[in-house]
Formats: sequence, structure tokens, C-alpha cells
Amino acid sequence: MKDIENGGFLIMNYTMTVYFNPSCGPCNALKDWLKENNVKYVGKDVINDVQAARELKSYDQNAVPYSVIEVDGETFKVLGANIQKIIRILDLDKKEALQ
Repeated sequence: MKDIENGGFLIMNYTMTVYFNPSCGPCNALKDWLKENNVKYVGKDVINDVQAARELKSYDQNAVPYSVIEVDGETFKVLGANIQKIIRILDLDKKEALQ
């Protein structure tokens, strides 16, 4: 079910967490893209936040950026700045096709 009009995209109910390192180029590029496209997310700095680093390890990951997206009760995990995969998970491409 889609119900949030957000910066030109019609987005379903979701939560998104992005684990990042502040000095990571791909992390910053991903966060910039999310901000430019009004995709809401919670950023967690794994260098300066011990709890965020623990959470990342709980997913058996050490690499960043690492995104955890929950959509309608289903969890998706994205390693790297894979914007195309995030677009597919959030159905952002379907909204663009309607314009």
C-alpha cells in the first residue's frame, strides 16, 4: 500500500537505516542521493557510535554503507551504495513511470 507523497515519489510505508563511516565516499554519496530524493532514513555512524557498530556486526557485516530497509513487514538488506536496488525495494521507479 502506497501512502506517503515524498519529494515527487510515492513511497510505501517503510523504515530505512543506513550504517556508514563518515570518511567513506560511497557512504556519503548514498546519503546525499537519499537526501536529494527526499528518501527518509536513519543514519548510524559505525566509527563514532559503539552501539551502531554492534548493530552492524549483528548483521554479520563490517562493510559500509549497509542499509536495512523494512517494507510492510519484510526486511531487505543492501550492501554498498546500490541505489538501483534501493529504488526497486521502495518502488520509486514506478512513481517516475507515472509522471
